Amino acid sequence: MLRGVDAPTNIPVEDFWWIQNEGDSNVMKALKWQFNAVMTDWSYRGGPRHAMTVVDAAERQPSHVFVRGNQHDKGAQVEPHFVSVISSKPFESGSGRLELARAIASADNPLTARVMVNRVWQHLFGEGLVRTPSDFGTRGEPPSHPELLDYLASSFVDDGWSVKNLIRRVMLSHVYRQRSADSPDGASVDAANRLLWRQNRRRMEFEALRDSMLAVAGRLDRSVGGPPFALEAQPSSPRRSIYAYISREEPSALMRSFDFSNPEQHTAQRSLTTVPQQALFLLNSPFVGEQARAIAASLKETGTAERNTELYRRLLGRDPTAIEQRAVARFLRNHPGVPEIETPPEGPWRYGTLALDSVEGQVSGFREFGHWQGERLQHGVILPSRHGGRASLAARSGAPGDDLTAAVTRRWVSPIGGRVSIQGTLNHPMSDQARRFGYSNGIRGWVISGRQGVIARWTIAGMQVGTDIERLTVEPGETIDFVADSRGDYESDDFTWAPVIEEMLTLEQKQAGEKARRWSAADDFRLPQEKPLSPWEQYAQVLLMTNEFAFVD
Repeated sequence: MLRGVDAPTNIPVEDFWWIQNEGDSNVMKALKWQFNAVMTDWSYRGGPRHAMTVVDAAERQPSHVFVRGNQHDKGAQVEPHFVSVISSKPFESGSGRLELARAIASADNPLTARVMVNRVWQHLFGEGLVRTPSDFGTRGEPPSHPELLDYLASSFVDDGWSVKNLIRRVMLSHVYRQRSADSPDGASVDAANRLLWRQNRRRMEFEALRDSMLAVAGRLDRSVGGPPFALEAQPSSPRRSIYAYISREEPSALMRSFDFSNPEQHTAQRSLTTVPQQALFLLNSPFVGEQARAIAASLKETGTAERNTELYRRLLGRDPTAIEQRAVARFLRNHPGVPEIETPPEGPWRYGTLALDSVEGQVSGFREFGHWQGERLQHGVILPSRHGGRASLAARSGAPGDDLTAAVTRRWVSPIGGRVSIQGTLNHPMSDQARRFGYSNGIRGWVISGRQGVIARWTIAGMQVGTDIERLTVEPGETIDFVADSRGDYESDDFTWAPVIEEMLTLEQKQAGEKARRWSAADDFRLPQEKPLSPWEQYAQVLLMTNEFAFVD
């Protein structure tokens, strides 16, 4: 019998991983990723607030030794307990997680307190008392000040494991409050400053540098909690950098250039490099330009010397020297002025979301996109945004909003009166797996005139359709919306649609030698253009780029 409860082919779900092949495993992983993405997305979009916690199972699962580290090759069964060289007593309560945590953070375990103290010291001084912070074993470096490490560790435990008290104890010490100025005598004896005869000069981490720029610009948002934001989005978010979105699979290139740790690897301490990308960020980043504009705008309308003094006090915490006062006066006197940039005339295309009445075929409440990330226009500094969810548009592609209150649209405002033709292809691509498991129920595409109503509509799922309209009469100022909506299920609804509108000339126009005008959604797509900095804004940016601002000295 191949059917029934006890049949050999009736494999329990928990044992399926023993027999699955590589294809089965990949499908299971993909489904799990999709499920986790849906749950994360649901939580972000307004699901009830909840805390991620660990709960013990009702029954303890047996633990095995993995032979040569292979979880599929189980060896002898073992009882969970602490590291055997320290204690061989098995854990008795639940899974043993709580007992393990208590054993790790025990006053009888000298290693934990020393590791924590060393990490705090490393953060405050740039280097730890043990310079291999994740290796206190025989292959790691010995502590430079073993008695000091012991004293701080025992004090840390006596203070109830208070990190705040530990930081206060170190920062009030004489060694922390030393100057970082060099000394020939000290350098000749201890060039690496292992004996701490001076304070170490340290470059701020990227997060601290970014927050410092926001703070001196008067823009830093100190609110606690809330959704993350994308670092590359423009205009930038004033939120603290700790809330920046980090993708484990695709870490930010900007943060990598400033030695950000790989989220998928253990990193005991960040490397410290000096590469051209760092200088290029400070020179060309729209974020730095935004802060420079905010700083210059807040300066009082006084004389050059007074404004420069205010600028130095705010950014560098000191008054400018006489040489620096003469330098800014010379800079302003010789500055050629803000260059006039040729601003292209505003075209007929608008990009945003609107409310769609799918029964009456009417649209209302057009809301133009106000942010952009990479080549995509969107409503917020990260997707999904609070309004419109994943609604976004690029030159040829886009994603609809969550529902009919935020359908995405390319709006064409007719600059002419007459007849036009429309060519285009609406494509909703789906992978084989998305088709198999029904990730998407498809999308709808609409062409809607503000004067004439619905011109055409299509419903597609995992296919493409031509959206040509041979002839359409329009009036000056009439809006033609190319709308895409998610049909109420916004999963896997990305699409491509770049319509082209072409003027249809009358016989008289052709005889007069006129040329038909053409408006391409892809070719005409433009992101907002950044304006050049004024002289004071440039000078503020120069000070933000100095080592004096970027280093803890």
